[in-house]
Amino acid sequence: MTIAVSQSNVIYHGNGSIRIWDIPFPFLSKDDLKVYRIEQGVKTILLRCDYAVDETAHTLTYPLAGNEADILSAQEQLMIVRATPLVQDIDLQAQEVLDPSMLESGYDKAMLIAQELSDKINQLATWEETDHISGGALAYLDQAQQAAAQAQTAAEQIQEALPTKQDKLTAGEGIVLENNVISVQSGIPQPESSCVTNYITNCITDITPHVDLLLAGGELSLLAGSKIYIPAGFESDQTTRKFTSVTVDTDQTMTAWNTSEQLFIFSDASGAVNRMALSRCFAGDSTPATTPTNAIWYDTANNVMKRYSSDTSSWETVQLSLPIALVSNEDSAVVSIDQIFNGFGFIGQVVFALPGITCLIPDGRDEDGRLKNKTFTLSSLKVLVFASKNTERRYLTLSTEGVLSAPQS
Repeated sequence: MTIAVSQSNVIYHGNGSIRIWDIPFPFLSKDDLKVYRIEQGVKTILLRCDYAVDETAHTLTYPLAGNEADILSAQEQLMIVRATPLVQDIDLQAQEVLDPSMLESGYDKAMLIAQELSDKINQLATWEETDHISGGALAYLDQAQQAAAQAQTAAEQIQEALPTKQDKLTAGEGIVLENNVISVQSGIPQPESSCVTNYITNCITDITPHVDLLLAGGELSLLAGSKIYIPAGFESDQTTRKFTSVTVDTDQTMTAWNTSEQLFIFSDASGAVNRMALSRCFAGDSTPATTPTNAIWYDTANNVMKRYSSDTSSWETVQLSLPIALVSNEDSAVVSIDQIFNGFGFIGQVVFALPGITCLIPDGRDEDGRLKNKTFTLSSLKVLVFASKNTERRYLTLSTEGVLSAPQS
């Protein structure tokens, strides 16, 4: 394509009614867009589930239908920014036919990135020699220059110190800052043994895909070959959770639902697609305090899925899977797949990890002092139940015993 527009962002003023906004600049993917709501000069980034992008019409819908309370007033603004990923996608191979469209796509992407960088540079404050700069501003500039010089000196010291040690540190050595001088010294205290024997993951290297979804024309389909997991009580030890795995043998399409909100997607023992509003899904050991009709509850005390029946005014056990995805629905169509639960998923106060996650786990050091890791692959589904709702940031970890935990960050 040709890039005839140099713009890479736009700011709109609300008027108390508008929900559909034009995107007046080209973009490669809706995932490259960042959307902000501005109120009294404060920018708040919106989640992707808060808005919908029509890539054909080049429009953005915010707020979604059903969320009219979020419509922007005349004192508020909406900012749409393109942020093209700084990666090189073209892989040219020797002796292969060169496709001009491949080169053009690369040139297009480079131009978009150049425009975005140009916009950022133009936003920076600059001064001409005749401009007046207050004494306080000059002091801050001087401090910044000094800090930059110190950082440069520190980098040069590290660079000078490391080559004398063959570009690596051996056991007992470390980089030390003393009297503003950086050097490599020996005799540095080493971590306690417990730091390397409690085998906790520090990296995920592979996740087995269990769920394959297709979104076309507003219809969501669960494709054949997808694997779902249905809670099925406990093993004979009454401690280990039991799950029945079902492989979907034919494509299944979700029945349309006339609502505008986020939905959890489930499947049942036959592979049929089920859905329920995020606000009507619960999880935990205790019975939910509210009982919306047809609400779904993952009863972790008994490790079964339950649905609330208004006919019997009770929670009835059903053969439903753990959720497999989170989607946004508008009117009678699915407008986006927000998350596919391959690897990890959640419902209510529960986080779960699926089989097939491969991790790297710290395993001490080699004889020459280099850090060593070992590989661990989760072989069974694991569940972590939070005692109560909280908004704390947590790390999610797996141990070699398959224990799923979430220490505070």
